[in-house]
Amino acid sequence: MDSDDLFAARDAARRRELAHRPPADDDVPAWISYPVRAIAFVLVLPFRLLWELARRIAAALSWAGVYLVWLPLRWIAVNLITRPARWVWQRVLRPPLRWILVYLVITPIAWVTVTLIYEPLRWVWQHAVRPVLRAVRPLITGFFTLLGHVLSAIHRWVLRPIAVAVGWMFHVIERALAAVWHVIASAFAWAWRYTAVPVGRLIAWLWRYLVWTPLRWLGLAVAWTWRHTVVPVARAVAYLWAHTVTPVHHWLRDSIWRPAASATREILTSLGLRRY
Repeated sequence: MDSDDLFAARDAARRRELAHRPPADDDVPAWISYPVRAIAFVLVLPFRLLWELARRIAAALSWAGVYLVWLPLRWIAVNLITRPARWVWQRVLRPPLRWILVYLVITPIAWVTVTLIYEPLRWVWQHAVRPVLRAVRPLITGFFTLLGHVLSAIHRWVLRPIAVAVGWMFHVIERALAAVWHVIASAFAWAWRYTAVPVGRLIAWLWRYLVWTPLRWLGLAVAWTWRHTVVPVARAVAYLWAHTVTPVHHWLRDSIWRPAASATREILTSLGLRRY
C-alpha cells in the first residue's frame, strides 16, 4: 500500500467518524429534520396510539372487574352466605350444642370427679391418714427434738473445738510468715541500700562520662561540620547547577530536542506510520 492509499483510508475514516457523530439540535438542517419527523409520524405514532388504546382498555377492564365482579361477589358473600350462616349458628346450632356440652359432657365429668375421686380421697384423709399422723406426731416431734440436741452437742463438743484449734494454728502460721517476711524484707532492703544503689550509681557515672558525654560531643561536632561544611557546599553546588546546567538543559530542550521531535512526528504522520 502506497502513501496515496494511506491518505485515502485516513480521509474515509474521518468522514465515517463525522457521519456517526450526533449533530446538535441547533445545527440540524431542515432537509434532515423533516424526513425524520415524517418517519417518526409514520412509525412511532401508530405504536403510541396502540399504547394509549391498551391503557384505556386496561382501565375499563379494571373498572369492570371492581364494579361488575368484585362488588357483586362481595355482596353475595356477605348477604347470602355469611349472615345466613351466622344466623343458623346462633339460632339453630349453638343452643343444642351448648346444652349437649353442659348436660352431657361437663356435668357427668364433674359428678364423676366429685363422687368417685374427691369424696373417697376426703374420706381416706379424714378416717385413715389424719388419725395416723396424729398418733405418730409425738414420735416425729421427739425424733426431731432428739436430733436437734445431738446436732447441738456435736457442734459444741466437736466442731467448735476443731474450729478453735484450726484458727489458733492459722494464727501461729500467720505470725511465723510475718516474721519470715520481715526478715526477708529487711535483708532485701539492706542489699538494695548497700549493694544495688552503689552499683547503680557506678553504672550511671560510667554511662554519663564514658558513653553519653563522648556521644554528645561527637554529635555536636557532626552538627557543626554539617552546618559549616556540608550545607555551604550543597548550596554552592545547587547554585552552580541552577545557573550553569539548568540553562543549558533548557536551551537544548527548547532549541534542539523539541523541534527535532516535532519534525519526526510530522514525517511519520505524513508517511502514515503514526496516527494523530
